[in-house]
Amino acid sequence: MTDTNKQRPPVPSSSFVPDQGGGPIKQGAGGAKNPWVRTGHQWKLNIATYNVRSLLQEEILLELEEELQGIKWDIVGLGEVRRRGEELTVLKSGHHFYHIGKKNKSEAGVGFLVHKSIAGNISEIKGINERLAQITIKINKRYKIKIIQVYAPTSTHDDEEVEKLYEEITDVMKCGKTQFTIVMGDFNAEVGKREEGEESTIGPFGSGQRNVRGDRLLEFPISNKMKIMNTFFKKGASRKWTLKSPGGNTKNEIDFILTDNPHIIQDVKTISKVNVGSDHRMVMGKMKINTRLEKQKLLKPKQSSIKLEKLKEKRTEFQLELKNQFQLLTDKCTDEEGNRSLETWTDLLVEKPKKPP
Repeated sequence: MTDTNKQRPPVPSSSFVPDQGGGPIKQGAGGAKNPWVRTGHQWKLNIATYNVRSLLQEEILLELEEELQGIKWDIVGLGEVRRRGEELTVLKSGHHFYHIGKKNKSEAGVGFLVHKSIAGNISEIKGINERLAQITIKINKRYKIKIIQVYAPTSTHDDEEVEKLYEEITDVMKCGKTQFTIVMGDFNAEVGKREEGEESTIGPFGSGQRNVRGDRLLEFPISNKMKIMNTFFKKGASRKWTLKSPGGNTKNEIDFILTDNPHIIQDVKTISKVNVGSDHRMVMGKMKINTRLEKQKLLKPKQSSIKLEKLKEKRTEFQLELKNQFQLLTDKCTDEEGNRSLETWTDLLVEKPKKPP
């Protein structure tokens, strides 16, 4: 069994920026001193979002690590962590644990669990407040991925608080633009099934009935040209829900993964085997990025004008040759030859090669 590192170096500000050697991380912890740096043009990432209900006790954090051993994961966004303040920890397992919450109250709170194999690629961890945090992954010099973890207010909170959160998410997206952006978490909203005119945002596999908060959630990806990726992958009804009521009679889908680059998401599914006592299920997205192909999309066709000129030149040559052939045909045709067969006409147009003696 793993154990957390007793020394917990506090995050000095709302933005944590380790270098590729893990600089500030290794100074305050006895875990992995040299985080690995993932390289290559083929990137496969397993990102997940999970409302844990509470990670206030160390035993639950240990249990979460053990539960994750049976699946492939890279980044897990966490909701309702309930830990106070802002803190970054390198666990003895080598994984990195970050959280931000209220200073004097153990409620709400968000965070990230970062696999040790990708820790060296983290260029920034930034906490906004107890409902919003972001992590930026550096793929190479050109490409970065921004992942934003959200824990939205429940229906007991005022609409003004919900509006403020969406405004903050938009601000985080605009600040430090990256090539790929993921917004995920517990939105406490049901988007339901797709309606007419929503094809660009919702896929054909939505579930449940949309509520008022679902209407507000839908406005967000529409205004930011994003897609709700859960709805684009066909799953059975038992694989769709992410929250169940205490008695298990009501099951809803309220945890989502959104992106502005849907082509990089290969699948979105719920994970039942990870359970630390929460009434939510983990939602995992499989991501695949080929940086070479992405680069080719940005490159303009080279020497397109030269190729166009060559095509025009060939067209002129063909037209001239065709005109000459028809002129030759006209010269050879007489009134008596008006009934030539199609084969004879073809012979005049295309001179057949002579057979060798």
